[in-house]
Formats: sequence, C-alpha cells, structure tokens
Amino acid sequence: MNLLFTKNNGFPSHPDDMSGRSREIVERYELPKLTFHGLRHTYASFMVSKNVNFKIIQEQLGHVNIQVESSIVKVTFDSIFAGETTKKPSVIFTFDDAWTSQYEIAFAMMLERGFKGNIGVISNWIGIEDEIMSESQIEEMHRHGWDMFNHSANHKNLTNVTVETAVSEVLTCKNWLNERGYNRASTILAYPYGVHNKEIVEALQPHLRYARTLVEGLEPTFPLEALIGKIKNVLTLPAATLMSYVDQAITTQSTLVFCLHKIGTEQDEWETTYNRNDFSTLLDYIYEKKDLIDVKTISEWVSGNKS
Repeated sequence: MNLLFTKNNGFPSHPDDMSGRSREIVERYELPKLTFHGLRHTYASFMVSKNVNFKIIQEQLGHVNIQVESSIVKVTFDSIFAGETTKKPSVIFTFDDAWTSQYEIAFAMMLERGFKGNIGVISNWIGIEDEIMSESQIEEMHRHGWDMFNHSANHKNLTNVTVETAVSEVLTCKNWLNERGYNRASTILAYPYGVHNKEIVEALQPHLRYARTLVEGLEPTFPLEALIGKIKNVLTLPAATLMSYVDQAITTQSTLVFCLHKIGTEQDEWETTYNRNDFSTLLDYIYEKKDLIDVKTISEWVSGNKS
C-alpha cells in the first residue's frame, strides 16, 4: 500500500492528525484561517483561473460536476459552485499533412484576412515527400502565428501497430517540433486517418493536451473530451454547407474545427483537394461575421486563450 500521509512508524495517519497539523501551521505563521480540506477548494479555484481543462479537474478531484449549456460551463465540486465561464464561439482551420498548396494558396488567402491556421506535420515527410512543404515554408508560417501540430512521424495507422510503436510515432514528431521551436502545438495530435481506440488513447494521455479525430460534430467552447476531438471534414463539400456550419457554431456558441487537406482548382486522386474559390467564399463569410465568431489557432483554443 502506498500512503501519502503516515505516522512515524509508517502506519496510516488519522484524518484529525492532518487537520491538527494544518491548524498549527496556520497559527505559527499567522496565515489566513483555512482548513486542511479547504486547500482542495483553493486548488480547484486556482486550476479554473488558469483555464485548465475541466475534464482534467474532474479526474483529479472527483466529485466534480460539469454542466455545459450553450457557451456557459458551470463547475461544481463538493456541492460548492466554483464559477462559470463564457467563451466566444470559434472556428479553427486545421490542414493535415503539410501539403505545399496549404502554403502557396491557403496561407496567403488567410493572411490577407488576418486569419491564422494550423498545419498537421508528419515529421519524417518534411522536405522529402513530393508536394510536402519545406522546413523554411513551415518556419515562415509559424512566424506568422500559425500552429504546427502533431500528425505523427510517418502517418501510420496507430491501431495497426503496437502501443509502444504508436507512442513512439507521436513522441518522435513531438520532439521534432520542439527541437525547431514549434512547441505551441507539439502536444496536440491529429490521429493519422482519424483512427484510435481506448488502448491508444490511454497510452497517449500522459503525452498530449488534445487529440483530434475524424468524428463529425461541433465542440464546446472548451475541449472537454481532450483526446477525442470532433471536426467537420471539409473534403468536397460546397461552401454553402460550410457556411451553415459557421452559423450553427454561432447559434449554439460552439467551436467549429475544420479539417482540410489540399487547396486548388483540380481534384486529386484521393478527392482531398478543396476548391480554392469555395475556400475564398468561406473565408469571406467568416470575415463578415468576425464580431460573432473568432478564428483561432488550435493551441489558443486548447489553452483557453483569446485570439
């Protein structure tokens, strides 16, 4: 048995012993009166004030109730109301695989409107695979505020390899990003092919702040299910459909995460190229509604920061 508080002989302490010691410390150093149990509430309040993911607070403290109603997140622990937070709805553009068209087309179009996006980096592909960005292109985008997030080292299906290999794939990419100063989103993952399972999620949990799947849906204004993030997969959907998603995010005060690949005028063999004219139309629509919805990087959203 591993015990945190023990007597000198190693046996468990009585709860009253810790309360007594706590009172002695408070009196000796003339601290504000606070019970030993009250430290739990102080800790919870501190985490809320620092925008720590509420799911993490719930897992650490237990007896925590989280209610999400529109943009209001209410946190209650030990029957004490901790607070509520309102957030503006957001749209997040994630571009997987670091294709050159993301740099040559999407980057310029979003920069023109003052928007920032996010590139899913497959670290062993950079500068090697055809149609994949160079390190200098990635560095330029990062300098303009874009996030470089983790898309693994080799884009392997993580459920088809051992858990050890899956973790290595993620950590190799994380280290590659960190070594080059792209650390804002190195612990934010897009699962290759969007696939994951319970075993993979549990193994990666100590290493990640957030992971994006290909599960369709909107997110709350906070990422509550930290390693099972939802998206709207763009593929070849018309601009009108994507604009309706923006309206839905505004109406429900949610976070909309778009998943894109290539941007261009001609479709590729995998049908993952989104039409540049439709992309421009979507960006203009979001720009018109900038007072109602923010365009954020994924690290800004996960960290709870304003754009």
